[in-house]
Amino acid sequence: MRKWNALISVLILALFIVHAVSGTYQMAGILPGGSSFRKVLAFVMLVLLILHALIGTILGIETVKAMKKSGVFYLRENQAFFAQRISGLAMLLFILVHLLIFYVKDSPKFVLHDFGMQQLVVSILLVACLVVHLVFGIRQLLISLGIRSFSEILADVLFVVSVVLLLSAIGFLIYFYRWNLAWRP
Repeated sequence: MRKWNALISVLILALFIVHAVSGTYQMAGILPGGSSFRKVLAFVMLVLLILHALIGTILGIETVKAMKKSGVFYLRENQAFFAQRISGLAMLLFILVHLLIFYVKDSPKFVLHDFGMQQLVVSILLVACLVVHLVFGIRQLLISLGIRSFSEILADVLFVVSVVLLLSAIGFLIYFYRWNLAWRP
């Protein structure tokens, strides 16, 4: 089950990069708004996220049961385990809010809504939770995929994700500026 969860994680990461880059370009005004293909990719990513959360919950419960059975939780040693679970839960809540901000039920296309301070804060907190989740989970992901010498790959993956997240944050700020200052009288 860990191998499947690792493969799902890689798919989610790839879809997230596409989603973040295309969303950033759309918010910055480089890509036109309204793409049914991007909306389908977002829903595929959502289904994979739900599956990832279910598998992660099952594996987490098994781990906590093993800790309970041994009688010792080793909180300091399992700091990454608990940080990953807490950041994952927080990320699910922020993803729900993100869906409420950006999803239009009757539109077959991906469109943008009013983007005020609350939306900016939620979007940046979502990105922050994602960073925590990735930092504490990337090592286990690479181990689950069977990559033994992962120091070089780890640096490359973290660099690519960092650039995408930085672009996303810049896109949020540009869109916030355009929506609140440039488009309003």
